[in-house]
Amino acid sequence: MKFLLLFTVHCLLFTGVCFSQSRFSLASEPDAWLTPVTIGVAVGGLIAFRSDTSGLTMADLSALDRADVLSFDRPATMFWSPEVRAASDIAVGLAVLAPVLVLTEFQPDYGDLMGMYLQTLVLASSLPQYTKAMGRMRPLAYNESAPLEERMRADMKRSFFSGHTSISTAAGIFLATVYDAYRPGSTTAKVLWVAGAGIGLTSGALRVFSGMHFPSDVAAGFIVGAAVGYAIPQLHKRQATGSLIAPSAPPPMVTLRLVL
Repeated sequence: MKFLLLFTVHCLLFTGVCFSQSRFSLASEPDAWLTPVTIGVAVGGLIAFRSDTSGLTMADLSALDRADVLSFDRPATMFWSPEVRAASDIAVGLAVLAPVLVLTEFQPDYGDLMGMYLQTLVLASSLPQYTKAMGRMRPLAYNESAPLEERMRADMKRSFFSGHTSISTAAGIFLATVYDAYRPGSTTAKVLWVAGAGIGLTSGALRVFSGMHFPSDVAAGFIVGAAVGYAIPQLHKRQATGSLIAPSAPPPMVTLRLVL
């Protein structure tokens, strides 16, 4: 099943006044290169995704052998569940929604936080497209008990690494990182750190048990997602100087449609 996400990327600074108590700002030196890099990664990922849209043939399936799969990954070739796959879509959707709802607490910084979050989501969803283009078969392709039409889809060649895991982990770690910056050491912050890692692992486990990914796909997705979710807020951190940042012009918006 194709999982569609529409991402809006801020190309310039967010309009508004950021007061001295703000922890983060898009009006930072790293953003001068981070936003163009984010857009470039997204466009490149889309091109990589569209590089091979051909499905598998019976000859392709016949050539697959579970014995060629690493022993660590091999059990995943026995799994197939459309219900679990649907649950993995719900899990990543909830993970993506959580920062949008929870971070409303931090006004007047909410606009900048959402700009940062959009950068996080774009990177976490685009980076997997580069390695998916290498054509690693999904475990489902090896499973002879799964429907033939499922095993022959072009999507079967896009196993490494897990975009669902990368996105859900990035969202969870981003939320924990930002919340901890405003409420350091609080009980809620500690819970969000555990939940942030947990939603990524849960999403990854669902992808394995649905037959869509190997454990190694999930492990790579978790590492990349955690790195992105933590790094983006760190790059936008600001020092409290007691000064104001003047409003900037309204930002043009770029809408990218990425297919996972």
